[in-house]
Amino acid sequence: MGIERMTYEATPTNPRGSIHIHEASFLYPTHTGSASPWATKENTQPLTQTYEHGLHDITFSCPPGSTTLLCGPSGGGKSTILRLINGMIPLFHSGTLSGKIRVNGTELPYDSLNQAGELTSTVFQNPRTQFFTTHVRDELAFRAENYAEKPENIDHAICAGAEKMGISALLDRPLTHLSGGELQKVACTQAYIAHTPIIIFDEPSSNLSPEAIEDLRLLLQKLRNDKRTLLIAEHRVYFLRELVDQVLRIDGGKITHRWSGNEFFALPDQIRHSLGLRTLKPPSKWDDFTLSTQNHSSHTATRADLAAPVLLQKNSPTATNSPTSHAFDLSPTSPVSPEALILTDLEHAYQHQQVLRIPSLHIPAGRVCALIGPNGAGKSTLARILCGLREPSGKRSTIQWNGRFLNARERQKHSAVVMQDVHHQLFTQSVTEEIHLGKDPSVSASDIEDLISHYQLTDVETRHPQSLSGGQMQRVAMAAALARRAHIHIWDEPTSGIDARHLQRVAQQLTELAQAGHAVIVITHDSELIDACADHVLLLRSLKDISPKESQTVWLS
Repeated sequence: MGIERMTYEATPTNPRGSIHIHEASFLYPTHTGSASPWATKENTQPLTQTYEHGLHDITFSCPPGSTTLLCGPSGGGKSTILRLINGMIPLFHSGTLSGKIRVNGTELPYDSLNQAGELTSTVFQNPRTQFFTTHVRDELAFRAENYAEKPENIDHAICAGAEKMGISALLDRPLTHLSGGELQKVACTQAYIAHTPIIIFDEPSSNLSPEAIEDLRLLLQKLRNDKRTLLIAEHRVYFLRELVDQVLRIDGGKITHRWSGNEFFALPDQIRHSLGLRTLKPPSKWDDFTLSTQNHSSHTATRADLAAPVLLQKNSPTATNSPTSHAFDLSPTSPVSPEALILTDLEHAYQHQQVLRIPSLHIPAGRVCALIGPNGAGKSTLARILCGLREPSGKRSTIQWNGRFLNARERQKHSAVVMQDVHHQLFTQSVTEEIHLGKDPSVSASDIEDLISHYQLTDVETRHPQSLSGGQMQRVAMAAALARRAHIHIWDEPTSGIDARHLQRVAQQLTELAQAGHAVIVITHDSELIDACADHVLLLRSLKDISPKESQTVWLS
């Protein structure tokens, strides 16, 4: 299989910013066996290579200045299409490519990534993975410096782009000090000042708070006004209403449905559910909950205390009524008291800047507790402390589990975490090996098979975890966490990059863990997940937004 090479200049029929894909197919290579020089003779298997479809006969066009949304299930082929257009296939991801792909009047594949970078810019799902420097200004200059642009032109472009995209105040900040939403803005500004006619977004909203998603929407509108051609792969789609011109649903490497933007956002809920699509309307904005003045100093508050009565109803299964569908025994290895996790005088600071101040907090076992709050409030820092990856800096800080005070090493033993950036916790050569790694001795091979089946990973169980889609990697990490049989489960943005069906599956799994007696904490910005499974909602406020006498945490339900 091959592709006939044709190169031509942009013309009125193939103008700048156009994308034309005709009957494109791509096969990913897969490998089985072992070629390790340290493997024993008994464990060594011949290394063989086969192929599996990433795309199959894809045909569509994107007119210049248009916005196209790619939706559909995780692993369906959305990211493969993006890689095809930005040159990552086949220049970085090898395989077998056929069909005709024209981007900006150039027949693909590109001659080099250097050529690809002149025509397309990409904003990744996790912007941290695309940064090369330490500070915002340096990062914005990085691309232009590699293309040998004049320093004065680079500086002018950075200042103008930062003002246009609203990040002038961030220019001299270290990237490590920025929130997820701020990092996303920097990545969007990078794409804007690159002046490429086409900008690609891969799950840009997956790790953002509702406020940051609204900022992202405004940035996308600015790019549309600038006549850029935008191609967006997303599961969380409600914020794109009135921004997209066409919508393509990708499943099994094929285009299964096509709509105009107006047709897509007019779909009835019954059809949307049948296609596994997330909500098309803005969901409940839990982060927008505001407490009345008299409750600001209170440790707890009910929904009746909140300023948005329209959000009081919550259609979610309770931990006591939700059916159990998992064959794997989820029970903790020892009995747990209902009031299991107790934090006292918890404080933490980074370089003398305090980020956590929690005088007292009780997190019950047997319930799903959703931890919400703005980007940068300290939610992930709290998670790291609870699971033993970091010690609190406060001298009087204590953490109790089931009546016992725990140090960091003991907390690691009792807890399992699914990280927001799941790449950091995948270490082995296959999905099956990853779930085996660190498992509790009581977990059998048949238990591992059950977890693989439950998370719909059977078709990729021999694949390298890092070669999977974002949603698939997330599910591998979830299965591995369950295999540890920990008491405390902390899931950080578990619905990042997954479709509606898998969101419901995650909600069910969290509920089942709570039913089994675990303490379950889910850090999320996803209102759909909260509505689906949360028994309690805990707001973690930014210290800069409260007085020194106030607690950083407030129970909303």
